[in-house]
Amino acid sequence: MPRRIEPDFDAKTSLLSSAIMIRLSPRPEFASLFKAVHNLLKVTVQTDGHPQITVLCHYAMRVWDRCHHGAWHLFGHSHGSLADDPHSLSWDVGIDANGFSPLSVPEIAAIMGRKSFRPTDHHGRRHSDEPE
Repeated sequence: MPRRIEPDFDAKTSLLSSAIMIRLSPRPEFASLFKAVHNLLKVTVQTDGHPQITVLCHYAMRVWDRCHHGAWHLFGHSHGSLADDPHSLSWDVGIDANGFSPLSVPEIAAIMGRKSFRPTDHHGRRHSDEPE
């Protein structure tokens, strides 16, 4: 019988435990090793003393809750095979896409800080900088 994993989740320094809990595997014998398994989870972490809404999902999404207000989206599944969108606050946090090492919240904040965020209005209006 596999040993039960009790993740030590510290929202101030790491999202690893939550990311792992998000649909690690569809196989129930693996899911039972975790306190909770979610297909989609929204959490708030602290970055430089400010709350940061973060949407976690096993799969990459083009839009997510509060994306047009600066919410982050962290995903896995694609093993680094998706091109990064430099205007979207999303990132593949799978370890195989990040030097086989988990990322801390400050490391993710630095990655997001290097992006040229352009809010996506998913209600049909265009960006103000797009040509008519």
